[in-house]
Amino acid sequence: MRHLRGFFAVLLPLLNGLGFLAVWLCFINRWDSLVWVTLIPVWAWAGLGFLFSLGSWLAIRGKIPIILAVAWFTIGLSFSDESRAFGRELLSLFGEENSPAARLSPEQRENKIRVISINCRDESLDAARESLLFEPDIVFLQESPPLEELRPLLADLFEGTGSITSFRRNVILARGRFLYPARPLKGASAGTATCYTRLQLPDGEVLDLANLHLERSITRLDIWKSETRERLTRARVINRRRLRHLLSNPEFRETSHPLLIGGDFGTPPGDDIFRMLKNAGLSDAFVTAGGSNGSTYPAHFPQIRIDQFWHSDSVVPLEISTQKSAHSDHRMVILDFVLSEEGPR
Repeated sequence: MRHLRGFFAVLLPLLNGLGFLAVWLCFINRWDSLVWVTLIPVWAWAGLGFLFSLGSWLAIRGKIPIILAVAWFTIGLSFSDESRAFGRELLSLFGEENSPAARLSPEQRENKIRVISINCRDESLDAARESLLFEPDIVFLQESPPLEELRPLLADLFEGTGSITSFRRNVILARGRFLYPARPLKGASAGTATCYTRLQLPDGEVLDLANLHLERSITRLDIWKSETRERLTRARVINRRRLRHLLSNPEFRETSHPLLIGGDFGTPPGDDIFRMLKNAGLSDAFVTAGGSNGSTYPAHFPQIRIDQFWHSDSVVPLEISTQKSAHSDHRMVILDFVLSEEGPR
């Protein structure tokens, strides 16, 4: 019995430690071939590892299971979007806020612009019309109804001062006028409704916009199947290619205008494709604005944040929130922001 206990005293911590190392390496490196590992929420891995550590401690006692339990708890906090959001909320309650929005004067805040993004789920006009309740200045639609069905919505939203542009089933409605129609991605990145345009607001300010609809890449119940894992890997490769093409466009790479990218990214925060946005000098509006719960999918019980906004330094988020839609399987994302002359663009 003593020999058996000694055997498990070595085996259990070894298996636990190897599991921790494997998960940590996957979340650090985000390998395409192991994308399915990082699509499973890190808190699920951390919870499983923590329970295994607890069980090991009950079986063999000792310090090593406790150390591994702390390690699993730490990795859950470090990589979890939810824990970071909770931490930001605590800091805003008990600490001095040092966000870009905190440095704005009351006069600057009065010039806020509201943008909404919603996936309309199979061209639901009712889902698109829900944006009326929140009086936006800009609306991003994915899986949008046809343009002719949206013209009454355009009139209701902006009362004759709005414009509309689209590519396939991605549509942007906005107060002001578009300086050129929505342009699609070309070449190897064709086949998506993702598009970009340039908007002149009524006060003369100019803003570059991109409305994304990327391939769906989220965890699934059949993730144990090899064809599912291969499909998820292909989706990431395609999404990375499309983002690279978007960001390499001269209109974006060389622009001096504020830049806002939003829509359905198809995958939760932390996926490797978001490194490209960070490397391009863009920021996650949910992080900048200090949002507390940004999950958008599925709408009835949202678990992941696949609908997002990313922005350049001259776009200063004030507040970001989500709203449940009665007609879509995504929640609506609502971002209030102002334009600042500070920052590179």
